[in-house]
This record gives sequence, C-alpha cells and structure tokens, in this order.
Amino acid sequence: MTDEEATDGETIDEGPTDGEPSDGETTDDMSADERTTDDVSADERTTGEGPTDGEPSDGTPDDGDRLYVEDLSVGQTWDAGRVTFTEEGIVAFAEEFDPQPFHVDPEAAGNHFDDVIASGWHTAAACMRPFVTAVLANVAVVAAVGIDDLRWHKPVSPGDTLSVTASVVDTDSWSDRRGKVTFGIEATDPTGERVHSRKDLVLVERRTPDARSEPGEQ
Repeated sequence: MTDEEATDGETIDEGPTDGEPSDGETTDDMSADERTTDDVSADERTTGEGPTDGEPSDGTPDDGDRLYVEDLSVGQTWDAGRVTFTEEGIVAFAEEFDPQPFHVDPEAAGNHFDDVIASGWHTAAACMRPFVTAVLANVAVVAAVGIDDLRWHKPVSPGDTLSVTASVVDTDSWSDRRGKVTFGIEATDPTGERVHSRKDLVLVERRTPDARSEPGEQ
C-alpha cells in the first residue's frame, strides 16, 4: 500500500503557518535546506514524527479566534508544517504497530527498496500532528467521523522530509449544532511530488444553531 500510483487531484497551494487560512500565499520565507537542527526540538530530531514549523505559541487559541462551521469555506488552505522521518522512528513505529519485514529489516527491505520504508500508518499519523497543531487547534472540533480517499503515493524512507498542507474541500450540514467539514490533507516531498493524501471528515460546532436541521439530530 505504500507504493500506490498517484491519483488525479489538484495541487494545494501553501498558506501561512500560524493557523490562519489564506488565498494561497505563503509566509514561510525559509526553505527546508536553510533550517538547522536548532529549529527542531530534540524530540523531533530523534523520532522524526513532530512538525518542524507551523506551531502557534501555546497551541491553544483564544475563544474569540476559534473557527466554527460558519468560518470555514471551501478553498481555505494552510501550510501546516514539515515532518522528517528517521530510521529509528520508522523501525520503532513498525515494531509496535506494523511489523512487516520491509518496515523493520533493512536486508529484507532491500529486495524491493533501498532501505526500510515507513509504514503507511506511520506516515498518516506523522502528518496528523502538524494538521492538529496548525489547523484543528484553532477549530471548534467535536470529533472525526471517518477518512476518505486514503492514499500512499510513494514510499517514505529514512531522512525524507514531507511538507504538509491542509485545505477545506467540502462543508455540509450535520445537525442543528454541528456541521461536517472535509479537510484535504496532502504531504509532498522536497520536489513537490505527492507522497500521501487523504480527506478527513470532521464534525465542527456551529456558532449559531441551525433551526433548519431535522429534530432529534445530534
């Protein structure tokens, strides 16, 4: 599942890293090559699972800054940050959750790949962190109800750094107090090629109850 061919889809423009959507402009002037290890926490350097940018100062928005269903519209885009994978992190995750030989044994992986490759579930989970930090931390989230179109377009190897973007691709009514927002998540490598993509279906609070919703809906 880790080497699936890319499906057709639009490229998501990058936005700012402070949790606010934009019209596609990016405020991150520093390239990945210019960043040093001083820009990344010790935990991120050893596990390769944490985001390297896009984090708000304290991770918790003021209530006045919180985004509700009414504030979210199709086309809003965020540059959520970057994640870097290490061999140690890839093997540790796979040993606990997905111990297939090509995830944990370099020799076995050599039959098809240059080195061990990350479990697809590792890639998805690692991309979740910057999405939460840069986007969902600012949204009045109730819960998630599923994932659509989950894809792993290329294998992820030790040393790979992925840039994660998120965008609103659909909004829909759910109940008088909640709406369903579909976020498109994409992770690309330094060449801009898609590595991972999916659509997260998230229930979000309404700022104002919708009287048009059917009685009894939650």
